[in-house]
Amino acid sequence: MRKSSVLAILTTIASLCLVPGVSQAQKKVNPGGPVIADFSLPGEEEEKKDGIVQLEDLPPDVPVSEFVEGTPQSERQYLYEKPTMKFLSNLFWSLGWADLENNEHIDHYLRITECEIYRKFVSSEFEMKEIRDATRKFIVDNRSDFPTRVELVQELALRDYDMKRRAFKIDPRYQIQSIRRFELITKDDYLNGICGARGASSISTFPLGLVLEFSRPFTLTYVPAPPEVALEYIDEKDKIFQKIMDKAKNLEKVYEFRKAYLVLYAKAFAFRRTERSSSGKGIMLLQTMAVLEGVEVFGDIGRKQLFYSKSYLSNRSPTEVSENLRKEYEVLKVKYEGEGLFH
Repeated sequence: MRKSSVLAILTTIASLCLVPGVSQAQKKVNPGGPVIADFSLPGEEEEKKDGIVQLEDLPPDVPVSEFVEGTPQSERQYLYEKPTMKFLSNLFWSLGWADLENNEHIDHYLRITECEIYRKFVSSEFEMKEIRDATRKFIVDNRSDFPTRVELVQELALRDYDMKRRAFKIDPRYQIQSIRRFELITKDDYLNGICGARGASSISTFPLGLVLEFSRPFTLTYVPAPPEVALEYIDEKDKIFQKIMDKAKNLEKVYEFRKAYLVLYAKAFAFRRTERSSSGKGIMLLQTMAVLEGVEVFGDIGRKQLFYSKSYLSNRSPTEVSENLRKEYEVLKVKYEGEGLFH
């Protein structure tokens, strides 16, 4: 293969694989280094003592999509990726888990992000060598810009609205009680094949999701919502409820229609190791240390009816925040060594 052909392929890879959703203007103001994050909740002294992030009594805030990193970068917005295989494959390089010298890792990356190029040249060992070398160069040159922020969506079932508390109670089966680890599995239909190969075994050495391990546990038993928003939501669900047969109408049926959607916005900044999903399906996940940057709860899957939004970002320096987070993790590792917290 001529050098000009390799250059053309490298250009194609660069144009198609660059991080989606990050404009050149945004990249210019990217300060680099760790994310600015702050788990502290002003005015919640008791919660500061036990280190648990709780939302029940906090007032609604601006949407996460409007959160910025600090005054100097006031024009910059954070973008959180959906857990696609393309995002995951970029993240593996960004965190340093994937191995540049491993041809299988390079081939998996090509199949996920550049299937047509892979199919075109896989039949020739000589051409594939140059394709792999071009891909390695692209990764080295661009992995610092690969996205590390991701969103995790979890369905909630709501019960009654507490007017005094101005919040919906969450069905006990859906409540989140001091959870530090959250599993996130790709939404891609990997079982139907990735670039011509079927099933999870087609990319057996690449995890199909993440374990997001936060330094502090997260609790959510109530969903705050302004009364006017809660009333609108209840009225919408009541219209659906009134259409069912009278003999089927009961309080439990009312609750069946009251679904909400929790969105956690996180940034992964380091990995520990791979492990199997707790789902029992044998899916391999990459355990990561992550920062919870924001939380939103919506009354609809389309995210148009916002109940609650909270940012944990602050204006402290990246170096200070990063050092504090790493110290917390070192303490946790020693404290729980061999006891399963970081299993």
